[in-house]
Amino acid sequence: MKSKDTALLLIFIGVAWLFCNYFGWTQRLFENAWVIVFWVIGLAFEIGGLSGPHKRGLLVPAGIFLTLGFIFSFCGVFGYRWMDTLWPLFIFAPAVGLFQMYLFGGRNGGLLVPVGVLSAIGGFFLFINIGGTLLLNKAVPALLIVLGIVFLILPSCKEKSKNNGE
Repeated sequence: MKSKDTALLLIFIGVAWLFCNYFGWTQRLFENAWVIVFWVIGLAFEIGGLSGPHKRGLLVPAGIFLTLGFIFSFCGVFGYRWMDTLWPLFIFAPAVGLFQMYLFGGRNGGLLVPVGVLSAIGGFFLFINIGGTLLLNKAVPALLIVLGIVFLILPSCKEKSKNNGE
């Protein structure tokens, strides 16, 4: 690198740093910079896995690291309180990697079994966390009440039909 390029790079970093300090972004930037490690490792595995047919196994850790990078990036932007809801995506992480290996590695059908199992478990818990709470807290109790009322009414309906038929 030429000395002029080095000087311009140093000036750019200094201006960017001051700009971030002025707007209070430096702390937040450095608090979430560790997430870049997940993206870099994931992309390195991705490139390695796609570089040749004998390296398709690298797609599994690529999918895991990229999924984790996505989760942590999302939480870094919107707050880590989302971990209470998004934790089932950790179950999806190996499923993403295995599915990539299925897509790019000759479509071995045996890989779809763990992908399906992990996706079903992760999807179930994600549904419970996002929409299932409403369902479990309101719809299921309402359904139980309606079923209870129906079961209370049914015996009296049967007795009336017996009495009318005699």
